Amino acid sequence: MNTVEPQVEIWFHLPQKVNADGEFEGDPAHPEVFLEKAGRLCYKSEDKITHDSASKFIKMLDHKGHRAMLEHAVASVKFICSRGETHELVRHRICSFAQECVVGSTRVHPKHTIAELFARQESGCMGREYNNRLKFQSMAAGGVLVSNRLKRVMLKGHASVFEVRTRLGYTLRATSNHVFLTPVGEQRLGDISLGAEVFVNGRPSLVCATDVALSKWYLRDGLCPDEIATRLSVPYRSVLRRLKKMAIFVRKFNDKNKEKYFRGHTPESREKARVTILAGYRDGRRVWNKGMSPADHPGVARQAENLRINHHDNGISEQNSNWKGGISRRTAYRKMADTVACELCGFSGQLEVHHLNKDAKNNSRQNLLKLCTKCHHVVENAGWIHATQVVSDTVVSIKSVGVAEVFDMEMEAPNHNYIADGFVVHNSTRYCNYSKDKFSNQISVIEPPFLKEESNQIWRETVQVIEDAYKRLISAGEPAQLARSVLPISLKTEIWTTANLREWQHIFTLRCAQAAHPQIRELMRKTLGVFRIVVPSMFEELAERFGLNEKESD
Repeated sequence: MNTVEPQVEIWFHLPQKVNADGEFEGDPAHPEVFLEKAGRLCYKSEDKITHDSASKFIKMLDHKGHRAMLEHAVASVKFICSRGETHELVRHRICSFAQECVVGSTRVHPKHTIAELFARQESGCMGREYNNRLKFQSMAAGGVLVSNRLKRVMLKGHASVFEVRTRLGYTLRATSNHVFLTPVGEQRLGDISLGAEVFVNGRPSLVCATDVALSKWYLRDGLCPDEIATRLSVPYRSVLRRLKKMAIFVRKFNDKNKEKYFRGHTPESREKARVTILAGYRDGRRVWNKGMSPADHPGVARQAENLRINHHDNGISEQNSNWKGGISRRTAYRKMADTVACELCGFSGQLEVHHLNKDAKNNSRQNLLKLCTKCHHVVENAGWIHATQVVSDTVVSIKSVGVAEVFDMEMEAPNHNYIADGFVVHNSTRYCNYSKDKFSNQISVIEPPFLKEESNQIWRETVQVIEDAYKRLISAGEPAQLARSVLPISLKTEIWTTANLREWQHIFTLRCAQAAHPQIRELMRKTLGVFRIVVPSMFEELAERFGLNEKESD
């Protein structure tokens, strides 16, 4: 066990002018100088700017309550503290936190995006109860997708986002530090390179119904496979395979139209058709236009004319007058004849051809995949699908797409991950394996201040017992994400927090007050001492209100 002191690392964002060529001009501006420049534009008093006018002007804005101008200056703070303090910090939702996030349009449930779930959560107890009843998907051991429950959704403010796209067409917009699950372990988006493999939700269970429900519809309600397929919006053959697997399928059972070729007939016309078909078989039934020439029948004449106009049967490839470049679908499929198994799952039954860019006329081999019916359905509907197993997919594109409002989710243990637009990604509850050399084979904790000597000894003995239990769980083969559940709230963690100076005033007002938790108050008093030195016009009065002496500001 390693005991560390809480620390802060403070960075002020100093603005600097950029010319039309994208080159920086002059020196970065001090926060007070830049705030005065922005504020006086509003008051149309730029002519009153002097070398010592900034402090007085900012105090005037603060006292008059015109604090919107104070939002033009920004500062970031890296807190090294216990998990308890991070829980306090993330409640300031106007701040930006260096944690993994996805954009609001990300689909994390068949019926909802992550932004919709956040709106429901904030709407009141009924919305939160609705979210708690929803079933989500998480990846368990062996790549199996299992049901999981949502704990909470968090709005993380605005951040720079990147769009990642895979070979199968999956697309997700997320921050660079969002963690993806891959065949080689967890990786941040910023560490993933083109050609790398990531997990996506594969092999779907197309019939999204339980065996009990299917048995009820088929055996009790008298629905035929075609009616069940229509109800579930899935292929007929998928229902057929499922019923056969359940060993309850009976040929022609519940069939509403046993004579499918006679739909819409009257009894008289049905009898006439039956007699005609039987007579045709007795006489050696043949195609109606067999042996006819265009002169014998107008229908044959129309067929022949259409063939002459449209088929251009005058050569192959470039020699054909109808050739538009590339290779034909027939030629492309013939070249794929040696591919006898699904290129995703290895299934060797009936296969289909998929065009990656959705252009059926682009039949180059790079644009084609040979897939089984299930995998073809996954690829065609890249995104959130009710699946049973993850598959590996190749990253083909990562690009910046600007700034967007971002969110994150926390899932229930033990599977701290979820499906986001088809990708398997980690949720906001991150974990480390403290039994590795990277962490010196020990946990680091923040010792609570103000404990009595006897209480301090009890705390140390308790933390040591917890560390030993954690290591025993790791030695027993439990994954770190499960073993971490025994770790204390005093575990050391690190978090970057970014906010404008007006919000920092609000944070200090709440967290430096006597009613605040002693540990967060101690941490914020250290931070306020630095802010007081850099921007005294905004933070001097706060420091005096909370009794900060000169020593704490050094």
